[in-house]
Formats: sequence, C-alpha cells, structure tokens
Amino acid sequence: MDFGEIYKYSEGHTFHEADANFKIIEFDLLKISENCVLAKYKLKKEFIKDNITIKSIRSSIWTYNDKYWKIIFHQGTLIK
Repeated sequence: MDFGEIYKYSEGHTFHEADANFKIIEFDLLKISENCVLAKYKLKKEFIKDNITIKSIRSSIWTYNDKYWKIIFHQGTLIK
C-alpha cells in the first residue's frame, strides 16, 4: 500500500471482530490547551480466525465541556 491510498477489504471478505485481539502500544497524551488534549497511540489488531494482523497509528483530539470529554477528530493510518 502506498501513501495516500485508501485501504478496502477484498469484496466478500469479512473479519471476525469477536475473534480479534486488540493491543494499544505507545499511548501518549499531549495537552494542547486547558480543555483540549491530543491522544496518540499504535493499535495492533490480530484476527485469530483469519490469521491476519493489522497495525495502525492513531490520533484523536478531545475537548472537555464542563461535564464530559468529546472527541472532535480521529485519524488512523495503516503501518507495516
């Protein structure tokens, strides 16, 4: 897969989420402002039944509004 490509699963191929293991690696939280943070982490997703591992770098921006945190941006990029 090259930079800028959008990954799509093969037609008719489905992954069995119930049989998947998820592992968060290198989680980091950066305070952007008083009520805003950037979360960065790597995700390793192993589909046991399909014998497939997918890795990605993920980031999300969260804002706090007096009562709760709300995600305002999320992005994931597949890596090898």
